[in-house]
Amino acid sequence: MTSVRLFLVCALVAACAPRPPVAGAPCECPADYICTLENKCHANACPCPTGFLCNDQGTCDVSPDAGAEFEISESCANNLVFPPARQFPLFPKQYLQTLAVLTGSQPSAFEPPTYASQSGDKFTTSTALTLRVSSSEAAVFERNARKAAETLLSGPMRAGGCAPEDPSTESACRGLLIARASGAYRKPLSEADRIQLENLLDRASPKFGFKEALLLALEAALQSPQFLYRSEVGENEEAGLTTLTNYEIASALSYDLTDAPPDGLLLNDAQLGRLSVAKARGEHARRLLATPAAQRKFREFFFQLFLLNKAVN
Repeated sequence: MTSVRLFLVCALVAACAPRPPVAGAPCECPADYICTLENKCHANACPCPTGFLCNDQGTCDVSPDAGAEFEISESCANNLVFPPARQFPLFPKQYLQTLAVLTGSQPSAFEPPTYASQSGDKFTTSTALTLRVSSSEAAVFERNARKAAETLLSGPMRAGGCAPEDPSTESACRGLLIARASGAYRKPLSEADRIQLENLLDRASPKFGFKEALLLALEAALQSPQFLYRSEVGENEEAGLTTLTNYEIASALSYDLTDAPPDGLLLNDAQLGRLSVAKARGEHARRLLATPAAQRKFREFFFQLFLLNKAVN
């Protein structure tokens, strides 16, 4: 048995002021400046952590020589900021609810992540230190991904015509893998994502068998950043403003109002591009606010905000 270990590396942005390249051999920078990957000099106000190198835009890229895991100093990470494109980890409740929706299970069937080892609030801040995933959290994600993959393969995917032990259903299994990964990502797979999953399946099949390879591919999708994080990267950046994609809008509406992934109605309108229109967003917001999930969420929010759970009659 083999498993897919999650290693997430979040982008770091260093406070580096640009300076014209220094003539001569590569990396001949004056004192207090560092040479970038493009052989240009940048102010070294906050050096990139171990495992990173400064690039031409003054941001920190992963070094080609970096290992799978490395430490980021808190003093440096707290002085780094993310670019306007944003990534948000799913809240524990959102993560569990998403697994439940995907597998047709209850959230209680999975192990909740604690995020106990984090410094700061990873849900409201955008520092590399708070957004990184610890080894203990990665282990929880791995166990849950395995359980969810087994549930999907034995339940919904088998019902859809995928019997891994029957070679005649291999094509159906491959199609269902892509469909389930798309559901996990809350959007259609990009060509790169599709090829990555198919390559993993093809490489693992000869060594572990087709069934185990399918499980590994599903596990990989359920431990990917596309699943664990909600993005607001957007597209068509202009004058410092970024337009969110329709699928990002669908996820934002659904998770913000119900703590659950977008339903079929939202995803359908996202596919048709309707969520770019304010009227359509408003209609979906009103529809979601009328659901029991949204009412529970807002009740819990106000109970926590006003400490009503501690109120004395």
